[in-house]
Amino acid sequence: MPNPMLKKIGNSVYRIIKRPLILALLVLAVLWLLQRTSIFPAFSNLFRHKPLLIENTPLVVTQIKQIAELHTVQMYAEVVVDSSYLNDFGVTNRALRSVGMPTVPVDEYNTLVIIAKGKVRAGINLAALADSNVVVTKDSVAITLPAAQIFDVVINPADFETFIETGTWTPQATQLVKAKAKAQLLALAQQQNLLAQARQKALAVLQQFLTTAGFRAVSFSFTR
Repeated sequence: MPNPMLKKIGNSVYRIIKRPLILALLVLAVLWLLQRTSIFPAFSNLFRHKPLLIENTPLVVTQIKQIAELHTVQMYAEVVVDSSYLNDFGVTNRALRSVGMPTVPVDEYNTLVIIAKGKVRAGINLAALADSNVVVTKDSVAITLPAAQIFDVVINPADFETFIETGTWTPQATQLVKAKAKAQLLALAQQQNLLAQARQKALAVLQQFLTTAGFRAVSFSFTR
């Protein structure tokens, strides 16, 4: 015959564990029902590693556009620019020659020679990127980028040095010579294929940026 004391202790223990056990069974039953209705993932998938999925194209575009003007190449150079024009003495001597008369031995041209040091900056304007230029599929992204471009040609006022100046030069005429120096820097940049260099470096920067963001496959093309 069971000991009444032991039976009493056993009933007490059962009552203590009965409520938590019932609660646990209820929780498991609810989870099972949710899983069966696809509201809750299967238990086997709770701790499974999930592949990276990036499908918010506007977000990707916004992140890239925040870089704005991606300056990737700068060229520093020095150019020599000269200009001249016929002065009043030159006009007089030209008239004297036309009638066979002797001319005055003076400088007939006003001459200005300037040495300019400046830089040319090139890159890609990512602010022009549209949603349609970016195609995201899971962890892959394909981007059609704007063409590389020259952003600016910079010659600071202190970077101009007058090498030769004869005659009178107005500020307007001097400014035209300085503009000619910028044009020469731009031509030099084109000769050195600065745009091709900017394009290649931009691709390397964006490849690193997007890979770090989580994309495993990145491809680029350029607008024509």
